Parts: sequence; structure tokens; C-alpha cells
Amino acid sequence: MTNVADFRASLVAAIDARIAYEKDKDADNMSMRKTLANIRKSADHDRIAEIMLASQCDTNRINRSERSNARYNVYAYEKDINIARSIARVNALNHYTRAIFCQWACNSPQKWALKIP
Repeated sequence: MTNVADFRASLVAAIDARIAYEKDKDADNMSMRKTLANIRKSADHDRIAEIMLASQCDTNRINRSERSNARYNVYAYEKDINIARSIARVNALNHYTRAIFCQWACNSPQKWALKIP
């Protein structure tokens, strides 16, 4: 996928699918659905999609089965979105935070393609 709009739509659809999965699995777990709704709100931006697309992130990773009765950790995915959000604001960050992102990007399993000024 090379189009940011398509990537964004795919990302949101994957999060919506996870919300539906969690609702079917445990309809009383409002905390999980609230977290997923916040993730969806945070991820539904072109800049976030652009960063994640450049990083070759899998849009459907949030739905990956870890075990027979469990999927990818929602809170870990939330951290990935938060990192993308921070990178989107990199021009407003200080030199120390930029250095941490550069170090993270060099060691990242996602091999983020960062161009930090």
C-alpha cells in the first residue's frame, strides 16, 4: 500500500474490527473499548498514517492472534500510535528527545524511516 488515504482507511478499519472483536468477546469490558476508541481517534489523521506507512507498519497488526484466545496487546499498540504522534510533532521537541527518537529508530524492529531535522 503506497497511498496515505488508503493506509489511513485500512488502519481505522482494523481498529474498528478490533473494537467489534472485543465487544463480542466481552461486552462488559468498557475499559478496553474506551482505550480502542482513543486509539482510533489518535490514529485517524493523515500525518500519523503517513508516518506509519513510511515505517512499513502493518495496519492489521492490532488484530494479529497471539494465542488461540488473545490478540495483539492493545496497550502496546497504543504506544506505537503515541510514538507516531510524537514523531509528527518532532519539530517542537528538544534536542534530547530528538536524540532518543533517533536511537529508537536505529534499533526499531519496524525500521521506521525517519528524517529528523
